[in-house]
Amino acid sequence: MNKPICSLLLLLSSSFVLAACGGRGEAQSSTVAEVSITLNQTSATLEQYETLTLTAEVVGSSDEVIWTSGDNEIASVQNGKVTALKAGQVTITASVGGKKATCEVTVTALSQAPRIVMSDIEVSVDKDQTYPIDAYVLYKNEKIEATLEFSLKDGATENIAEVSYQNEKISVKGLAYGETTYIVHTKVLGITLSQVLRVKVSNSSLRLALKNATAIDDVYGIELINEKVSGDDSEYQTEFTPEVEFTEKGNPASYALTYTSSNEEIAKWENGKIVAKKNGEATLKISCEEFALSLQIDVTVYKGAYNLVLKNVNEDGTDTTTKVAAGKFPSDPTLNGKTFIGWYDLDGTPVEKIVDDTTLVARYTKEYRDLGNESLMEFSEIRDDYEAVDDDHKLVQTRSAGDKAADIAEGKYPNVKGQGVFLPWEWWVEKGGGW
Repeated sequence: MNKPICSLLLLLSSSFVLAACGGRGEAQSSTVAEVSITLNQTSATLEQYETLTLTAEVVGSSDEVIWTSGDNEIASVQNGKVTALKAGQVTITASVGGKKATCEVTVTALSQAPRIVMSDIEVSVDKDQTYPIDAYVLYKNEKIEATLEFSLKDGATENIAEVSYQNEKISVKGLAYGETTYIVHTKVLGITLSQVLRVKVSNSSLRLALKNATAIDDVYGIELINEKVSGDDSEYQTEFTPEVEFTEKGNPASYALTYTSSNEEIAKWENGKIVAKKNGEATLKISCEEFALSLQIDVTVYKGAYNLVLKNVNEDGTDTTTKVAAGKFPSDPTLNGKTFIGWYDLDGTPVEKIVDDTTLVARYTKEYRDLGNESLMEFSEIRDDYEAVDDDHKLVQTRSAGDKAADIAEGKYPNVKGQGVFLPWEWWVEKGGGW
């Protein structure tokens, strides 16, 4: 009985051994697939902050593909998503199983920066009311997804308004009367964008305006002079009385008004009038502080008169001081035997317009007659170079020019030497003795 059982066990053992040996032989003879990797793109051009998704086709491996950038400052890559960061060229590499595939990426600078677009950047809203503003980010003339956020500008008043953003709209709700400023900001394409939003919460049933002045962009402008002197026929005045219109729903309002000036040394309020003090610019306001309502008047004050020192205007040589209205000149001086030709500065330059307090020097020509008026000479007292004398100041001669020049050179006319510049003999010789 035991002998047949042993034979059967031996037979089964042999079968298992043969099966095992046969399986190992088949594995050794099979072909192992070679690993390869290819990308869907081998080159690409991106504008700064654009993205590109590369895909890798892998054969012969189930390992994870490793992505790297040759320069992370130019472009970064994560799981095949390439983000362009700054202009330049970079190689993006995908690796698996010791094999690599690359894509050459060229990054160009932004041709057009994104920007925040808002339908209003200055709003006025009633207390407890809401004002909507269309707002979005535009890039290459197309809207792009962005979330706008808000922060108070440094120094701006808190709790005047409440602002929020949803579905491409900013909502501004008035909380308290006053004015404040927000910075609207977001970050898109790696760029931080910002825009200013000015908010005024007031009572729209109130109206504050001037009847006798015109406002441009809600700002009035007036021009005054600080002094008006005799002879000033201009329309400029030294003061202005504004006719204030202050109403509530069309009826006269009785709320208190305050009057302020940014610089009272230039222009100030006096009994309801704006009075000019000195030349410059100042901003004056009329305000109803209870409702944060105000109107602005930009005042420009010009110098209405200039203080002048006049030289060479008196026979005794003394100076004269005077004032002239803006745009005017002093009267022409008169000295015996001289013809006034104009006002000059201390450097000898003709003065064409007076723009400040200054010193003016009167210049003249003088006529000298002799021999029964047969000869007339005119000497300029302002020129040393007679080559440049214009026709009006040339010598008019009815007899021998050479004789006259010789007489002067010999000192026969000492008053000419003392009063003006005479034509030297050498000049006459050069000119051939005449004009």
